[in-house]
Amino acid sequence: MHTSERGLRLIKEFEGCRLKAYQDIAGVWTIGWGTTNADKEVTGTEIREGLTITQETADEWLRYTLERKYEPLVIKYDGVYSWTQPEFDALVSFAYNLGSIKGLTNDGRRSRAQIADVWTGYCHAGGKVVQGLVDRRNKELQLFLSGEDGEAQSGAYDRDRVIEIARAEVGYLEKSKAAYQKYGKDILYKKTDGAGSDNFTKYGYEMHKLYPQVMDFPAPWCDALVDWCFLQAYGVTNAKKLLAGNFDDYTPASAQLYKDKKSWKPAGTIPERGWQVFFKNTKRICHTGLVVDVVQKDGIWYIITVEGNTTSEDGVVANGGCVRIKQYRVDYDRIAGYGVPPYGDEHAAAKIAFAPHWVRDDAGVWYYRTAPGKNAHGWLIVNCRMYFFDNKGRMLTGCQKIEGERYYFATAADSQDFEGAMMLTRETGELYIWTN
Repeated sequence: MHTSERGLRLIKEFEGCRLKAYQDIAGVWTIGWGTTNADKEVTGTEIREGLTITQETADEWLRYTLERKYEPLVIKYDGVYSWTQPEFDALVSFAYNLGSIKGLTNDGRRSRAQIADVWTGYCHAGGKVVQGLVDRRNKELQLFLSGEDGEAQSGAYDRDRVIEIARAEVGYLEKSKAAYQKYGKDILYKKTDGAGSDNFTKYGYEMHKLYPQVMDFPAPWCDALVDWCFLQAYGVTNAKKLLAGNFDDYTPASAQLYKDKKSWKPAGTIPERGWQVFFKNTKRICHTGLVVDVVQKDGIWYIITVEGNTTSEDGVVANGGCVRIKQYRVDYDRIAGYGVPPYGDEHAAAKIAFAPHWVRDDAGVWYYRTAPGKNAHGWLIVNCRMYFFDNKGRMLTGCQKIEGERYYFATAADSQDFEGAMMLTRETGELYIWTN
């Protein structure tokens, strides 16, 4: 068992990422997602003053540190508890922050209920309650208690989970056979390294391990990406429920599953966020993706999708080799229809479809506050960080002059996670992201 994408997001949310070494409040040299010299056996690098790393290295060190140091601390007790994926993710976050779960579990002697009862008590530093630790413990506990494979206790599934996971995969490139033969499965987890056109991806690899009778590897992988995102978001049992009963990497077969369950909507329908869109060529259904947004511009409805095995070019591009954000008019003639996962929140569909969310397209990055066309303008705090949007609603990055004052907003090179966030300068000259 490994930390899921949801677990990684939880850790990243509270750790923050800095690409230049700094001393934390205890004077410990730290870099990346909280990497210190205690992790030297994993990173092979001494964290010292002046050290800088790339975002890719920071992400890689986090993954390796979890796999080799912190996940084993949780796996140690799996024979006692048989952890579900949400429990495992929450416990790995706890261990990464505090170094162990031995005390939390009383070395495996506490029941799940007893673990939950004491969880939020681990929120002190220097003998004082720290609000950041309170927030982290509460989120970890919420995940720990979220149910088998992450099913909500109400019977509804949060569609934003799978949408967030899909968006996080944008930019991934499939790998070459030569790279896979040289580096093995580790190359599959590099976002851009080892790129090729041989259909070697982490999505196909993991789905094939889970379901080798149906999920091929290597193979065209647009459907494998969608299945993988649902698997990461909800676990095996619930992902299958939402995908009309099963995983399948052959797009005509996936579409048929929805049709057999009476969960199919025809082309021309204005879909909802979280639906699976299927595209056709002159012969059959041939491609798929996940609808991550539905917007209206100048009276015309568009769908925004995340698709695998495509490119950033307009229209459907089969076997393109990348994960990309795409946009289509709802009346696009190559849309075959939509599979409708039974999230169980249909009564709130309109509210969910237009909840505040980010949109990235070829024209820039936008933040929709209430409904299609109601995007942010001017200064706005989003998730404790300050952003500025121009008169068209486009998020600004880099050096900008606003009302006579100069400001700097993070670029993708500064921070992939907080692009557009306002940055300030320390006395040392180091840039940091402002938070309230």
